[in-house]
Amino acid sequence: IMRNLMRTGQFRIAHYLAKSAGLLAYGMPARSMERLAIEWPAFVDAIPQIRRNLRRVDEIIREMEMVIPFEYDWALDWLPWRYSFRTLSSSTMLEVQTVLRNHGIKVSGLYESVNRLSGILGSAGTDDESADLRNVINLRYGMNVHESELLVARLEKASASLSNRRLQRS
Repeated sequence: IMRNLMRTGQFRIAHYLAKSAGLLAYGMPARSMERLAIEWPAFVDAIPQIRRNLRRVDEIIREMEMVIPFEYDWALDWLPWRYSFRTLSSSTMLEVQTVLRNHGIKVSGLYESVNRLSGILGSAGTDDESADLRNVINLRYGMNVHESELLVARLEKASASLSNRRLQRS
């Protein structure tokens, strides 16, 4: 269940809303309710464009040779909290992360606590390093149109940079 919630982004969105709006408290403060009422319509209106931008992110990632993309069901009416993909190995992960960061893209790995809690750490007894979820990279983006457009532009440049690095080594 947890893996499915993480994959669909529902767990992260629910956690974000609960944390940012104070929903975990017994009652939501009036100030938080007012802020949510003001910001929510603009966020909902932006979802289609953010999804289009993330779809472009998915296309760029799928063109990269050094990564293994996860399958996202873009037909669903949802918005992933973070776009994630795996790399071929831990050394590849470091190289990809470095290039992405050098292009101003915020990245993180899969949270260690999630790995331990869900029992998905490691490659299930195989020697296939690409199946190891420690090689997961999360692309972090803001939940607005401008920041998702910025991610697309930076990712296009980072992808070209990674391709050039691979050509130079060949």
